[in-house]
Amino acid sequence: MTGSNSSKTTKVLRKVLIPLDNSNESKKALNWYKENMKRDGDLVIFVHVIDPILPSALSALSHECESMPAGSSFHVPEESMKSAKILCQEMVNEATKYGIKSEAVIQIDNKAGPALVKTINERKINVVVMSKRGLGFWKLNFTPSVTSYVLHHSNIPVSIIPPSNR
Repeated sequence: MTGSNSSKTTKVLRKVLIPLDNSNESKKALNWYKENMKRDGDLVIFVHVIDPILPSALSALSHECESMPAGSSFHVPEESMKSAKILCQEMVNEATKYGIKSEAVIQIDNKAGPALVKTINERKINVVVMSKRGLGFWKLNFTPSVTSYVLHHSNIPVSIIPPSNR
């Protein structure tokens, strides 16, 4: 799915990727971008990654693979796709309120980090603005995060917004 809020044909000078999840941290990343980085000629690309349901034969492999194997079959629950489309549309609408040219993309992959890096490379993204979720000590120190993966596997600047105080 690709949605866009601009009918103008202004030249895109910089592509900014903002990953989306179902938390308020995505809106925080958009607000931080608006306040600190926004420039004329920017195109913000919102990306939401949906984790598919893999057939049982592939489920065992999914933990060993960097990303979903090419040509693999999977199922995306209708409700997941519907909520992803709503989230993407809400963020495009939010960007429009601030005069930000944007579009949204839904990726289907079992590994969000590699899916985002693939999008960064394929769409020739110039910079990433993403939020780091507030995780507990154990999760923060012993499980790899999507933020960490993108930071260490992309070859472009990544601005990481700290988690909100809860």
